[in-house]
Amino acid sequence: MQKSLGNRRWLIDIDGSRDVYEASRLPGNTIMLKNGTVDFQFAVINVQRLTK
Repeated sequence: MQKSLGNRRWLIDIDGSRDVYEASRLPGNTIMLKNGTVDFQFAVINVQRLTK
């Protein structure tokens, strides 16, 4: 994962499903993703950024 993934809106691929999420970096190399209906918390290495 690119270390530039940070606090903003991103197109994210999670297990082959793509959606736009608001991303917030958290301590411990984790990230919170929100898209209005669901919130997820992931280790950054499990998330693939497609574009911003």
